[in-house]
Amino acid sequence: MAQRGWLIGLGAVTLTGMLVCAAFSLGVYLGRYGTSAQGIRYNAPAAAVGAAAQPGVPDQPNLIGILRRGSDSALELTTRQGPRLVEVTPATLIVDGYGENLILEDLRPGDVLAVFGSLDHGNGRRFLADRILRVTAPAQP
Repeated sequence: MAQRGWLIGLGAVTLTGMLVCAAFSLGVYLGRYGTSAQGIRYNAPAAAVGAAAQPGVPDQPNLIGILRRGSDSALELTTRQGPRLVEVTPATLIVDGYGENLILEDLRPGDVLAVFGSLDHGNGRRFLADRILRVTAPAQP
Protein backbone atom coordinates (compact mmCIF):
# COMPACT_ATOMS: atom_id res chain seq x y z
CA MET A 1 0.00 0.00 0.00
CA ALA A 2 2.90 2.36 0.77
CA GLN A 3 4.27 1.79 -2.73
CA ARG A 4 0.95 2.84 -4.26
CA GLY A 5 0.85 6.03 -2.19
CA TRP A 6 3.84 7.61 -3.86
CA LEU A 7 2.53 6.56 -7.30
CA ILE A 8 -0.80 8.28 -6.56
CA GLY A 9 1.11 11.38 -5.40
CA LEU A 10 3.25 11.35 -8.55
CA GLY A 11 0.11 11.06 -10.69
CA ALA A 12 -1.53 13.97 -8.85
CA VAL A 13 1.56 16.15 -9.35
CA THR A 14 1.67 15.23 -13.06
CA LEU A 15 -2.02 16.08 -13.56
CA THR A 16 -1.62 19.36 -11.67
CA GLY A 17 1.38 20.26 -13.84
CA MET A 18 -0.62 19.53 -17.00
CA LEU A 19 -3.48 21.75 -15.80
CA VAL A 20 -1.08 24.59 -14.96
CA CYS A 21 0.51 24.34 -18.44
CA ALA A 22 -2.92 24.40 -20.10
CA ALA A 23 -4.01 27.44 -18.07
CA PHE A 24 -0.75 29.24 -18.91
CA SER A 25 -1.15 28.47 -22.64
CA LEU A 26 -4.73 29.76 -22.61
CA GLY A 27 -3.59 32.95 -20.87
CA VAL A 28 -0.85 33.54 -23.44
CA TYR A 29 -3.30 32.94 -26.30
CA LEU A 30 -5.92 35.31 -24.88
CA GLY A 31 -3.24 37.90 -24.12
CA ARG A 32 -2.09 37.85 -27.71
CA TYR A 33 -5.39 37.58 -29.60
CA GLY A 34 -7.95 38.64 -27.02
CA THR A 35 -11.42 37.15 -27.08
CA SER A 36 -12.16 38.46 -30.57
CA ALA A 37 -11.99 36.12 -33.53
CA GLN A 38 -11.53 39.22 -35.73
CA GLY A 39 -7.93 39.55 -34.59
CA ILE A 40 -7.16 36.08 -35.88
CA ARG A 41 -9.00 36.20 -39.20
CA TYR A 42 -8.14 39.72 -40.31
CA ASN A 43 -6.21 40.03 -43.57
CA ALA A 44 -5.24 43.52 -44.67
CA PRO A 45 -6.74 44.54 -47.99
CA ALA A 46 -4.29 44.90 -50.86
CA ALA A 47 -5.03 48.64 -50.95
CA ALA A 48 -3.64 49.01 -47.42
CA VAL A 49 -0.19 47.79 -48.41
CA GLY A 50 0.12 50.12 -51.40
CA ALA A 51 -1.61 53.03 -49.67
CA ALA A 52 1.58 54.19 -48.06
CA ALA A 53 3.15 55.02 -51.43
CA GLN A 54 2.33 58.70 -51.12
CA PRO A 55 4.84 61.55 -51.01
CA GLY A 56 6.23 62.08 -47.53
CA VAL A 57 4.89 58.77 -46.20
CA PRO A 58 7.23 55.87 -45.29
CA ASP A 59 7.06 52.81 -47.54
CA GLN A 60 5.33 50.54 -45.05
CA PRO A 61 3.00 51.36 -42.17
CA ASN A 62 4.01 50.06 -38.78
CA LEU A 63 0.50 48.77 -38.07
CA ILE A 64 -2.54 47.97 -40.23
CA GLY A 65 -5.91 47.14 -38.76
CA ILE A 66 -9.65 47.61 -38.63
CA LEU A 67 -10.97 50.21 -36.21
CA ARG A 68 -13.08 48.58 -33.50
CA ARG A 69 -13.73 51.63 -31.31
CA GLY A 70 -12.15 54.94 -30.47
CA SER A 71 -12.01 57.63 -27.82
CA ASP A 72 -10.47 61.10 -27.57
CA SER A 73 -7.01 59.73 -26.87
CA ALA A 74 -6.89 56.17 -28.19
CA LEU A 75 -8.12 53.82 -30.91
CA GLU A 76 -8.56 50.08 -30.63
CA LEU A 77 -7.63 48.22 -33.81
CA THR A 78 -8.07 44.60 -34.79
CA THR A 79 -4.83 43.45 -36.42
CA ARG A 80 -3.26 40.17 -37.47
CA GLN A 81 -1.40 40.19 -34.17
CA GLY A 82 -4.63 40.65 -32.22
CA PRO A 83 -6.17 43.75 -30.69
CA ARG A 84 -3.87 46.77 -30.47
CA LEU A 85 -4.34 50.05 -28.64
CA VAL A 86 -3.15 53.09 -30.64
CA GLU A 87 -2.55 56.24 -28.61
CA VAL A 88 -3.51 59.45 -30.44
CA THR A 89 -2.16 62.86 -29.44
CA PRO A 90 -3.06 66.34 -30.74
CA ALA A 91 0.12 66.15 -32.86
CA THR A 92 -1.07 62.97 -34.64
CA LEU A 93 -1.82 63.66 -38.29
CA ILE A 94 -4.90 61.85 -39.65
CA VAL A 95 -5.43 61.73 -43.42
CA ASP A 96 -7.50 59.76 -45.91
CA GLY A 97 -6.37 58.05 -49.12
CA TYR A 98 -6.69 61.32 -51.06
CA GLY A 99 -4.42 63.25 -48.69
CA GLU A 100 -7.29 65.19 -47.11
CA ASN A 101 -6.85 65.98 -43.42
CA LEU A 102 -9.33 64.31 -41.09
CA ILE A 103 -10.19 64.69 -37.44
CA LEU A 104 -10.58 61.88 -34.95
CA GLU A 105 -14.39 62.11 -35.12
CA ASP A 106 -14.26 61.29 -38.88
CA LEU A 107 -13.03 57.76 -38.12
CA ARG A 108 -15.74 55.12 -37.76
CA PRO A 109 -15.72 51.46 -36.67
CA GLY A 110 -14.89 49.34 -39.69
CA ASP A 111 -12.40 51.81 -41.19
CA VAL A 112 -9.15 50.21 -42.32
CA LEU A 113 -6.30 52.25 -40.89
CA ALA A 114 -2.57 52.26 -41.61
CA VAL A 115 -0.68 53.63 -38.61
CA PHE A 116 2.81 55.09 -38.66
CA GLY A 117 4.55 55.56 -35.34
CA SER A 118 6.35 53.56 -32.68
CA LEU A 119 5.67 50.95 -30.05
CA ASP A 120 5.57 52.21 -26.46
CA HIS A 121 8.41 50.31 -24.81
CA GLY A 122 6.84 50.75 -21.37
CA ASN A 123 3.67 48.97 -22.53
CA GLY A 124 4.28 46.43 -25.29
CA ARG A 125 0.70 46.48 -26.59
CA ARG A 126 0.30 50.27 -26.87
CA PHE A 127 1.31 51.99 -30.07
CA LEU A 128 2.10 55.73 -30.28
CA ALA A 129 0.76 57.14 -33.56
CA ASP A 130 2.53 59.90 -35.47
CA ARG A 131 0.36 59.58 -38.59
CA ILE A 132 -2.83 57.65 -39.35
CA LEU A 133 -3.93 56.93 -42.90
CA ARG A 134 -7.55 55.88 -43.45
CA VAL A 135 -7.25 53.40 -46.29
CA THR A 136 -10.93 52.53 -46.65
CA ALA A 137 -14.10 53.69 -45.01
CA PRO A 138 -17.02 51.33 -44.35
CA ALA A 139 -19.80 51.37 -46.94
CA GLN A 140 -22.69 53.60 -45.94
CA PRO A 141 -26.16 51.96 -46.20
